[in-house]
Amino acid sequence: MTVLNLSQDFIAHLRARHAADQRAMQRLVDHVERFKKKLAADEQFIKQVEEYLEGDIRPLSDEVSTIISRTSDATSNSHPFAGNTNEDGVPRRKPRAKTQESESDRIRSIAAEVLHEAGRILSGPEILSRILSTGYVIQSKSPAELFKKAIKDAPLIERRGPGYWLKGVELRSAETPKRARKARS
Repeated sequence: MTVLNLSQDFIAHLRARHAADQRAMQRLVDHVERFKKKLAADEQFIKQVEEYLEGDIRPLSDEVSTIISRTSDATSNSHPFAGNTNEDGVPRRKPRAKTQESESDRIRSIAAEVLHEAGRILSGPEILSRILSTGYVIQSKSPAELFKKAIKDAPLIERRGPGYWLKGVELRSAETPKRARKARS
């Protein structure tokens, strides 16, 4: 039987090395745990994005299907006036497409979204500025004038004090602009 005679210095060195290896291993385990948590959070985020996109895609795919069916119905007639003439054979006036949204309608809907996101009364210039900051380009020679006319006739927006707010939606007192609160005092 051989007896190992290890010096105290060598044993102390092995113990120190073992302790250092354990600390390194613990750091590695901690890093893996943090990575697992981040991965779980990322997977949850990806799932939320997929659900959001699914909600946006479904109405779009329904609209595309409707357009395709209309197009196939319209192209099935060989003559451009087939089925669209009066008793005398004179072509009827082409009915106006109701699915096409006007520029004013688009401005009104974006303005309503802007007001909803702001959560407070906004002046006309503030609304216009926020609409333009979304990247939307108003198709008009005078965008400010078109905006004024569109907002004036908006069914979802009403004039409130110094600005505009969503019709039928109550404001909390903290959401009322300072000028409107001073006017009431």
